[in-house]
Amino acid sequence: MMASKRLPATPNVDREIKKVRWTSLTCPPANPLTMLNAEESPFLKLPAELRNHIYELLLGGHFIHVEGDKRTDSCKTSRPYNEASWAEFAGGGSNLLSSWGHDFCLHFYSCKAQMSEDEAFRRSRDASLNERLSGSEGNLNYWRLGDPFHVDSCTLRHQACYPEDDYQKPAWMMTPRDSNSRTRPNVSLNRTLNLTFLQTSRQVYQEAKKLPFFLNTFGFRNVLALLFFLFRLEPFQGNALATLWIYLRAGRSFHSSDARSWNQRLFAPSLLSNLQGLRVVHISISIAHTGMGDRGPLRSEFYEPHLNSWVLGLSRLRGLPLERVTVIISDDPASKFGIDGYSDRVMQYGWNFNPETWLLLREQECFSAEEKRQWAERLRQHILKETTDM
Repeated sequence: MMASKRLPATPNVDREIKKVRWTSLTCPPANPLTMLNAEESPFLKLPAELRNHIYELLLGGHFIHVEGDKRTDSCKTSRPYNEASWAEFAGGGSNLLSSWGHDFCLHFYSCKAQMSEDEAFRRSRDASLNERLSGSEGNLNYWRLGDPFHVDSCTLRHQACYPEDDYQKPAWMMTPRDSNSRTRPNVSLNRTLNLTFLQTSRQVYQEAKKLPFFLNTFGFRNVLALLFFLFRLEPFQGNALATLWIYLRAGRSFHSSDARSWNQRLFAPSLLSNLQGLRVVHISISIAHTGMGDRGPLRSEFYEPHLNSWVLGLSRLRGLPLERVTVIISDDPASKFGIDGYSDRVMQYGWNFNPETWLLLREQECFSAEEKRQWAERLRQHILKETTDM
C-alpha cells in the first residue's frame, strides 16, 4: 500500500478558514443503526471533538497530484457515465473529448515535496534571499535565489513526487513510445489515502466522507484531468473541496500543461458551480522558451496589455469565493533559461555554444526575478478581486 506523506505544517490561517466549516461537515443524521453502533463501538463512544481530531490525522494534511493517463488493463473500469454529459460539462469543442474518460483514467500520487506551497510562495516573494555559493564560478549560481533572474522552479519542487520506477511514472514523464507501451499500476485515491477506514461503520462514513476532499490539497497539471475529476465526484464531495494547486506552462506547445488549454477549459460552464466550496488556490506558472517553436512570453512584453493573455483563463477564478491565493512564476527547467535547457546541446546551438551570448539573450528575453514577482502579484490580486487589472 502506498504511503502518503504529510506536508509541513501550514499557517494557522488555513486552520481558521477550515474551522468555520468543520462542524457542518461532520454531523451525521441520527438513525437506529447509528445509535446502536455508537453504543457498542469504543471509537464512537469517544467525544465528537476527539473523533474529529482522529479523522483529521488519518485523512487530512496531504497534497495529492491528480494525473490523467491513458487507460491500461491495470486501471479499474469507471462507473458508467453519459459521454454527451461529460463533453458538455467540459465545454465541448472536440469529438475526442467525449471519449476522454474511456481512454484515460485518473491516478493519484502523494506529494513528496519537502516544502509546502505556502513556504515556496514566501520564498518566491522574498527579494532579500541570497543562496548563491560564495567563490563559485561558471553557471553554478544562475539557478539559485539571489541571481537577478532566478525564482525557484515550480517543476523541480515536485519532481520527486512521482515513482522513480519508469513503469509507474505518469505518462507525461515518459517518452511517447514508452507511455503507450508500458502498463502502469492503478493508483486510486482510495489506495493513496487509505480510505478503507471509511468502511468500518455507517456512522464513521457519514461523519468523515467529505473530509478527504475538505482537508487535503489536490494538484493538477492537466485541465481535463481537473474537469473529469470534478465531473466524477458526487455533489457532496465536490462541494467539500477546499484547496487546489494548478500548474500552467506558458509556452506554445502541445504539452498537457499548456496554458492555452487551461485558458480554454477554465471557461467550462459547469466549473464554478462545482467549486463553490473552494477557498484556497495555489498557482504555479512555468515560462517555457525551448527555442524549437515552444516560445513563451518575452521580457519585452512585461508592460504590454497582451501579456496577461498567456494566462487569461485564470480570471475565471474570480467567480469563486476564494479567501487566499498564491502565485509563483518561474522559468521552466527545460527552457533555454532553465537549468536543464542550458546544458541541452540542441538549444546550445541557438547561442553558438557561447555562454556570453546566452547571458545576453537572458538579459533581453528572460523576465528578471523582480518582474516575475510583480507579474505574480498582479495575478494574485486580480483573482482575489483586490484589483480589476491583471
